[in-house]
Amino acid sequence: MGDLILPASVAPWAIEPTALPLALRRSEPPAAEAAPEAAVADSAGAGRAQVAVVHARGACVQRAPAWAEQHGYAFDPGRLADRIEQAAASANAVCVLFDSPGGSVSGVQEAASRIADVSSRTLVVAVADCLMASAAYWLGASCTAVAASPSSLLGSVGVISVHVSNERMLDEMGIDVTVISAGEGKDDGAPFRRLSADAAERLQAMVDSYYAAFTIAVAAGRGLPARRVRGEWGAKVMRPAEARSAGMCDVIGDSRAVVARLSTAEGRRQVRRAAAARTIMRGVAPVPLRRK
Repeated sequence: MGDLILPASVAPWAIEPTALPLALRRSEPPAAEAAPEAAVADSAGAGRAQVAVVHARGACVQRAPAWAEQHGYAFDPGRLADRIEQAAASANAVCVLFDSPGGSVSGVQEAASRIADVSSRTLVVAVADCLMASAAYWLGASCTAVAASPSSLLGSVGVISVHVSNERMLDEMGIDVTVISAGEGKDDGAPFRRLSADAAERLQAMVDSYYAAFTIAVAAGRGLPARRVRGEWGAKVMRPAEARSAGMCDVIGDSRAVVARLSTAEGRRQVRRAAAARTIMRGVAPVPLRRK
């Protein structure tokens, strides 16, 4: 079968811009590829697991097809919240491994609220396991704490919308497009003509609205003023040391180090202290995690 094409539109995306073309075009995975499932590190003996591991890989797309999620091409934010809630019910801590450029804004705000609610009761640590950008960071910032692997990238706290006009191409092909619509703004973003000033203004207002929700949620999750997120962070991606200094993450350590730390009661206390220090000190974080 051929490629699956996601509908291109001016709908806002919370995604690292270089990944937008890949999010709009996803190839069908090979049938032999294994599905990444949530892994649980069991405690010694019976009872609650010490730490559950949940994966969030690929573009963040509401109602992503099951095969795309199974093979790491995309994940649904609502289903991610489901898995975190289920894991928290049977484990002392949850480790969410992110490798995602972000994606569509649809469903992210609701999923982030659910994750924040779980994180208020159970220790949930988001790990930038390569990339945690834009919508993925929105979700990750809702966790109790954020960790970053040494080679990872975090951030891109921004919203983007892209309009491509095919007007000149259609003219050259001799194709006329007639639109019959009712209601101001009904054909905003239509690809067969240039974007009007009024349409651009309305679309900018929509992007600004999502950006406000994004930055307010991230600021609340990280215990920082929203003006700091918008001003100091901007929509840049950062390496772990810079991100930790800015208050974007709490600890630096790869996924194995984080899981190992969460597998012990003392390790969980250390991570909670790191999150508490960040909330109190506005971004001051402890030394990096080291694998034992």
